[in-house]
Order: sequence, then C-alpha cells, then structure tokens
Amino acid sequence: LPFLKETIKLLQRTIPESIHILLDALPGRYLVQADVTQIQQALTNLAVNARDAMPDGGVLTVHLSHHTFDSDAATPFPEMSAGDWVIFSVSDTGVGIPEDVIPHLYEPFFTTKRVGEGTGLGLAQVYGIVKQHDGFIDVESQVGVGSTFRMYLPAEEVHVESTPVERKTLLQGRGETILVVEDEPMVLDVIQRMLRALGYEVLNARDGKEALAVYAHHQEHITLVLTDMVMPEMGGLELHRLLCQQDASIRLIVMSGYPLGDGSLPDSVGWIQKPPSLKQLAQVVRETIEK
Repeated sequence: LPFLKETIKLLQRTIPESIHILLDALPGRYLVQADVTQIQQALTNLAVNARDAMPDGGVLTVHLSHHTFDSDAATPFPEMSAGDWVIFSVSDTGVGIPEDVIPHLYEPFFTTKRVGEGTGLGLAQVYGIVKQHDGFIDVESQVGVGSTFRMYLPAEEVHVESTPVERKTLLQGRGETILVVEDEPMVLDVIQRMLRALGYEVLNARDGKEALAVYAHHQEHITLVLTDMVMPEMGGLELHRLLCQQDASIRLIVMSGYPLGDGSLPDSVGWIQKPPSLKQLAQVVRETIEK
C-alpha cells in the first residue's frame, strides 16, 4: 500500500485537476517479487492513457486486490496457473475503446492518437513489463462508458519460519557518468532513476542533436552513452556514427523494443531490451563499461 500511495502522489502531479484520482485497496497483505520502478512505470503509462481518454475530466481509479484461483476452476487466461495472484487495476470513465481496436492495443507503435500526441509505445511497454514479471494483462471497455486494465502478478508465498531468499547482488556502478538519450519523458525519468540507484551519475538528452551537444561539452566525463534506437530525426545508430567522429573509443548501448542481432549492430555497440529491468540494466551497463 505505501508503494501505491506514492504512485498516486506522483500521478496527482501529472493528471489534471479535472480528473479525480481514487485509490481502492482491499485489506490484506500483498507480496510480489517485482521491480518497483517498472511496476510504477506500468501504472503511470496506464494512468496517462486514462487521462487522455477523459479530455473533459472524470474519475481515475487505481484498484488493488488479490485472488486465489483454485486448480479445478478456470483462470482468466488458459496459460495462467492456479494459485495466488495480486491484481492491479486502472479504470477510467472515459471515451472507451472500440472493439476492433482492442486486439492491437499492445502492438509497438500502434496508436489511435493524432500525429505528435503519442508514439504508441505506452501499452507495449506495459505489456513488456507485465510479461517480464511472469504476469498477464487484460482490458474491459465500453465505448462512451470507460475502460479497465488489469495486471495480474504472481503472489509470493510467505513462510514465517523460513529465511528470506538471498538475492543476487546487482552489479553496481562506481560513480561513472552515463549520457541517456530518450525522447519519451516518462521512460527517460525511469531510466535515470534506475541508473542513479545503481550508483551512476547521469546526464540526459531528449534527441540525437542534443546528445551530440551534451557529449561535446562533457566528453571527458562521459563513460557510456545509453540511447533509444528509434527517435525523431536521428536514430541510435546514426548518433553512434556521429559520436564516433568525436571519439572513436565511444561506448554505446542502444535500447529497442525489438531484438537486435545478426549483424544489425556494430560489434562495439551493446543492446538492451526496452523497457529493461533493473537487473538487466545493471548487467549490460557494467559489461559494456568493462569491455
């Protein structure tokens, strides 16, 4: 519950006052093994979509519950196992989603917004985050009434007599400076916070042109560049090519929602799935720095 209350506070700074935000949490203990930053990102993406669906105001409700699916009962998804699940729901009283649009919601770059209003990556990121946590997501919507997205995450079992499972230590930074290049403000914010939590200093740029200027000014301090693959005007590989003209020994990692391989990247360029988990980010960054 403290996590959700902090998320609500964050949303209240980004959601217009014309939209009333409610937190509805059933009593109980909720325990999931999850990357807090990523779950907050997923909830934020869903809330931003809900905001856009309510241009004239409305009610946004974040609901938390848990449910036990018996082995002899049907689960919401055929591949979903029986057992205890924690359910995060984000509901709005907005315009709703047409039935023919719903099957395409989680496709990267699919959007119903006008040009310049969205990239279509928000729900694709949510889907990726949920799948990384071995979870499921579904949606119910009625045009003119509103929509509800539900994220199902497997609940952790609690054994009072057992000792906590020792987690592998994350590969930490040593104060190195990383330049993060990302045109989506929410993604940029999350990546920056993850890197700082790992012990890195962070500079940022919102596009390739700005990144070139930042790198030229701080080149002696920047150890690594972490850039989105697809950005307006200049993508990650073009940025790498131009940075190499300034510094042939540049270390760079590209983030992409699609796997990259088979010679599509220079040997000197690293790759990480977007959005990355904290563990993945820690490993790829550390390995690239130490090459």
